[in-house]
Amino acid sequence: MEMAVTNMYFKKREEHRVMYKSGGRCTQVDYILCRRLYLKEIGDYKEVTGENIARQNQMVVCRMTLEIKRRKKMKAEPSFKWWKLKKEDCYAEFREELKQAELSAQPPPASWWSPHFRNLAAVPLDHTSSRPLFHCGHNGTCVSTESTPSETADTGFSPEEWARMLKALDWPTPDQPITHIAMTTCPACSTFSIVGQKEKYRVGDELYVHIVAKDHNNTAKRYGGDFFLTKLYSSKLKASVFGEVLDHRNGSYLARLLLPWVGKAQVAVRLVHSSEAIQVFKKYLNSDVVRHFYWGHFEGTGPNGTRIKETVSCNLKWGQADGWKTGNCCCDYRDPRTGDEWQCEKPPTLPCDAWVYHERGGFKNPLTSFEQELLARTLTNQGIKGDNRILNVLPSTANIALKQINMHKNSKTGPRMAVSMDNNIIIRWRSHGLPLSFLKMPVVDLHYISNQIDDLAGGPHTVIVFDIFAHLVFHPLTFYAHRVLKIRQAVLALLNRAPQTKVIIKSGNTGGSKDIYANDWYYIQLNIIMREAFRDLPVIYMDVFQMTSCHYARENIHPPAVIIANEIDIFLSFVCPI
Repeated sequence: MEMAVTNMYFKKREEHRVMYKSGGRCTQVDYILCRRLYLKEIGDYKEVTGENIARQNQMVVCRMTLEIKRRKKMKAEPSFKWWKLKKEDCYAEFREELKQAELSAQPPPASWWSPHFRNLAAVPLDHTSSRPLFHCGHNGTCVSTESTPSETADTGFSPEEWARMLKALDWPTPDQPITHIAMTTCPACSTFSIVGQKEKYRVGDELYVHIVAKDHNNTAKRYGGDFFLTKLYSSKLKASVFGEVLDHRNGSYLARLLLPWVGKAQVAVRLVHSSEAIQVFKKYLNSDVVRHFYWGHFEGTGPNGTRIKETVSCNLKWGQADGWKTGNCCCDYRDPRTGDEWQCEKPPTLPCDAWVYHERGGFKNPLTSFEQELLARTLTNQGIKGDNRILNVLPSTANIALKQINMHKNSKTGPRMAVSMDNNIIIRWRSHGLPLSFLKMPVVDLHYISNQIDDLAGGPHTVIVFDIFAHLVFHPLTFYAHRVLKIRQAVLALLNRAPQTKVIIKSGNTGGSKDIYANDWYYIQLNIIMREAFRDLPVIYMDVFQMTSCHYARENIHPPAVIIANEIDIFLSFVCPI
């Protein structure tokens, strides 16, 4: 009887998976045997030939449908594998505590999931070495927490400060394994409606919008985490206002919008990313997986006295990424003041001190095929249908001429300078240090923000403005927190020696990219870190994310002139208040 090996490795629903279970672990079976005479009933297959393999043993790749008889599942007795805890004293303690709770439990021990067990499970003793951590709620729902930033990350923040940031960064994720695209949020199925619709509104009124997220089966979702952006706008007036969205974490959302102008207005809601896509973003933003690399250009004199140039790959050295090499293979560059490290492959002939230019490289796509489906354009940044009727709302600076000075430097990195002799104003600008994704630029022109602030005297006539976000989304969130901490320490020292110095921080804005490398959700995470880091310092945080997210202009990481003008107006209102 001839047999064929058929490949089952294609996307299947959970109930269609064939699983092999052993020792409490489940392994998906990707190959099964079938009779060759039945291959005609299996469509789209092909044989993988081999010279030394008998025909009946050759591999067959096919597409097939599995029919599994539904059986009534036997309720397994719940158990907790305390022996998998790392430390012996931890699992011994847990086992003893559980026994004591069981003896005193009412109802009897048969009701294993008693309040005593849940209370005991809430006390962290240790964690297993090979399985992701899970947080279980009172209703038995378990959510994986493996994609959150490390609670012991070496960012430099105190444990209390870092815990506060983790709380601010908390974002709900799916409470179940996502195995099919139909389980994700469907922009065409989701809806919104205005709460308490009225015929007329007054300026200053607040408008509430109820959003219901549904999957592709048109079923209301039971968990939150979707990234919605809402706005109230008037195309005629070219006016808009950002709406704050409250996630009820049960598939419904409530947006609050202010009515600030007289005239007509409409509501727009868009799904920027589904909660399932956010889960993918969290996975990579909180990991050391390399998504972006750079080039290092080395120049010097070769063995025969000629000028030679050599280019190698470089990257940020942070975390425990497998790509970091040690020994004589690489050139490591460590800033003595910030502690930041940069690593380049060692040039074939030139020494490490011949590093002259830095340049952006390219991207490395870490996504699986299913993760790429979750980030498809048809599911990203899509408008939500709903009550978009027109609302009726009833009524209730001079330019400064600056002359730029030619510093004969790269315009992308600086330094650059402009002056206004009539107003006694001098403006100096330069880019921040590595990582930086620009075209070829001199390494000596790249300076860290914290080092630059340390070198300033400050005073009542000094205004410092900085932002740092777009070039750091390609790297772990913990590194960004570390960089922000160094800037915070420099600002704190500056304000101690010159308290009258005015410090303004510009937030990140929305951008055109919605992929695994850069997206608006990443920018929100970085903004939260920056805001939390400086919340207790006398600085000004200029939040422009809302402005760019609801503007009529097309989203761009480099906003158009009309947005820049609005940002400058806000900036000047802080520098020169009326």
